Amino acid sequence: MTKNDMKKGIATKHGVSQVEAERWIDAVFDEFTEGLKEDGRVSIYNVLTAELKDTKPRSGEINGKPYATPAGKRIKTKYSPNFEDKVLGE
Repeated sequence: MTKNDMKKGIATKHGVSQVEAERWIDAVFDEFTEGLKEDGRVSIYNVLTAELKDTKPRSGEINGKPYATPAGKRIKTKYSPNFEDKVLGE
């Protein structure tokens, strides 16, 4: 599913224009992004939890050539068992 597919589905199901549906989608993801940046965690009940996690610096060799990866951050996501059941049909 693409953002365009989602926009069309919301517009059809909720009787709004596609422009309005796109505003809703953008607003949700803007809040999601802001929540991760400010709080480091976003939890949507019965769907998922996303958290910012620190990563350690790493180094090693690939094909005999050394490499180094600096410390940073990543987004860790965990899906709700209820959501997984809905998606996977179990």
